[in-house]
Formats: sequence, structure tokens, C-alpha cells
Amino acid sequence: MPIDRVVRATAIVCSIVIGGVACDRGAPTQTATPSSSAASPGAPLATDGPRPSSPSPSPTAADPTALHWYEVRRVHDLEGNETRALLVGSMDGRLYGDIALGSLDAAESEGGLETFAWTDPQTAGIFGDSILIWGRDGQHSVIETVDVNDASIATTVVADGVVQAATADASLSMVFFITVDDSSNQPTGLWLDSLVDGAGPRRIDYDFADRQLSRTFMYELLAAADGSQIAVRAGGGIVTVIDVASGEASEVDPRGPLIGFSEGLLIAFGQSGAIGSPVLAIDAETGEARELVGEASAAQVVPGLEGGLVAAMQIDPREGRHWQISVIPLLGGETWVAFTQDPAVLGAQLPRRDVLFHGVQLPPEWILLVDSFSRFITGRGEQPVPPESAFPRLLNLRTGEVVQIGPFVDETQR
Repeated sequence: MPIDRVVRATAIVCSIVIGGVACDRGAPTQTATPSSSAASPGAPLATDGPRPSSPSPSPTAADPTALHWYEVRRVHDLEGNETRALLVGSMDGRLYGDIALGSLDAAESEGGLETFAWTDPQTAGIFGDSILIWGRDGQHSVIETVDVNDASIATTVVADGVVQAATADASLSMVFFITVDDSSNQPTGLWLDSLVDGAGPRRIDYDFADRQLSRTFMYELLAAADGSQIAVRAGGGIVTVIDVASGEASEVDPRGPLIGFSEGLLIAFGQSGAIGSPVLAIDAETGEARELVGEASAAQVVPGLEGGLVAAMQIDPREGRHWQISVIPLLGGETWVAFTQDPAVLGAQLPRRDVLFHGVQLPPEWILLVDSFSRFITGRGEQPVPPESAFPRLLNLRTGEVVQIGPFVDETQR
């Protein structure tokens, strides 16, 4: 399906509606119910069918100590003040990093133009062994990395201006960021800093909107894993996809949140409907969009052993607590169902990138069903740890293997 681009015309990407995000989970002993295809819009979820075989076995999560996670914890008091901290831990049940990111007094938020709001949520994911953060403790022009192994902090980029958004390629060899003038609230540039050549930031051509930044109008950045493409979105509207090497740009409007890049395609949600949104694979150069799944409440791009995958969470329209994880290979092949949630068990679901305040390291073909990590931290004297059925779960998309994660022992108080 074509999508108008280059011109600032808004295109209708898809007429099929899909469900919203879901982040729920079942018991650790829950097994997947395979299917050969994803459910069609409004149809009951699939219950059986062959799971595709893989010539190469998928990595296991038998040793979760090699994997790490983070969460931006936001705390609000009754007077409207907010504090944020970066929690860093490992899948083997430890919390060993608790880094203050900043605070915001209620009086500072009047008018919605304060710098702190621009940087929300101040993180962009895990790249290699590093979490990318910016704006920590009032250092609004500094981009830093936090080592996931020991929560140590290092300065990565010092920008000329306030950093409003940042991201990187998967190996953290390139950092992309947008700067803002803190006196006018106007964007001042889109930048690339190659950490390999050490030459410092260089400007990337981008036509910013003639509009001040605020809580309701910010820019979003998304980079391909190899750094060859970046997507820039202004205020939730038109998406500009830029070829980093040539500087050529194309514009598309998927009408929904961005999910990621894979196999040279931009993966995004289409226009939201009554029960969700379609998931689209968009070729920005040609403007063609392929619908991957008709109804999904959440979706993620997942590296596969034989090409990129998209994992989509689909909710049964007849029973909201019954859902499945469908897997769509981007290079062709049958879609299959990796997991089906028992509606009698309430658990963590697949998180969505546009509402995400945490990140994880995962091997290829694995996803994490998680709502929050902080709810499962012990030793802080706060609310009791939730029941076991609510814990985060690792899921292997190829085999259906499920591994429960948590609780997490707080080592920061020692």
C-alpha cells in the first residue's frame, strides 16, 4: 500500500484497525500454543498449527546472568513534585545501580516549557553494554553512558545546546541527537557524533518545524541497528527517514507510533482504531507499506537468526485477558504464534516502545514480557512483592521456552 512522501501531505496508511499495547504475563510454567498465522481483524485467536523449524538452534536463556536491564523510576509526591532515578540490574535477580537523574518542582512545570520535560524520559535504550542517558542532574547538554555491568557513568558527548532527544546505533559507534536553545525553546540542530573517528558532532540536514518545543510538541529519534538510517518525527506527525551516508530524505506518515528499523524497513503502527492498530513495514524510499498484522496492541522488532522478526501482541476481541504473541518474519515465510496467555492468569505483557521506561539486553529471537522491574525489588521496605504469576518472563520466539525473571535483591543499600 503506497504512502505519500517527500511532500508534506498526510497519507492514510491503512484502513484496518488494531488493538493497543499490552504488557501482561502468565505463570512461569505457561506454554505456547503454536499457530501458522496471526489472527485476522476481529477474529478469535489461533489455537493450533505448526511451529516453523529452525536450521540453527536459538540461543537459550539458561544463563540469565549475561543479561541486564534498566528502568527509569518516576516518583511523584502529593504536591506535584517529581524525581527520577535510573535503576540498573541483571536478570539473575540483582539491582546494583540507583542513579539520580533529576527532579522537577511543581512550580517549575507551569507553562509546560521547562527543560526537564523536553528530556523525558532521558534514556534511549541499551547499546552494546551501555545505557544512553542525557540531562542527568541538570547537565542538559551532556550525553552519558551507563555501563550495564556495574552502573558506572562516562561522558560520551558534550553538545552545544540542550539535548532534547538522542539515540545510537546498536554498537554505540554513532550517537544521533537533537539540540534546543534553552532561551527560545527552538531546535538548533540534528547531529551525528561518530565515536570511532573522534571528529566531534557534525550536522545532519533536517527541516525543523517553525515551532517552540513544549510538553506537547517534541522530537523523536530512531536509528537503524547499523546506523545507516534514522527516523525523525516532529510532534507525533510526519516521519522523515534520512539515509545517513547520502543525506537523502523521504517523508512518510504511518499515523501511529514508531516501532523500529529492520531489514531496511521502518516498522510502525498504522492509524489506531477501536481495538488497536495495524503493524506496517514501510519502504521509505518507495513509499510502499506492507501490513504485517491486522490487529496488535503492542509490537517489537526482534533480531532473528535468519532475518529480522516482528513480535506482535494480539488480544482476543471476545476476551481481553486472552492474548497471543504472533511472530512475523520480514524476509518471508509463515507467521507463527510463539505464546498464548491463559485468560485465567494475570501477568506481564509485551511493552510498547512509545510508552517504555525501561530497556533490556536480549539474545536473538528472545523478547521480555514485562510491566515493571521496580515492583519486584526486595529489601526496600515498600509494598510487598506481587505474586509469582506477575513476574517478568523471557520468551523464546522460536521454541516457546519461558523463563521467569526476578525478584531482584537491592544491593545498592549495602
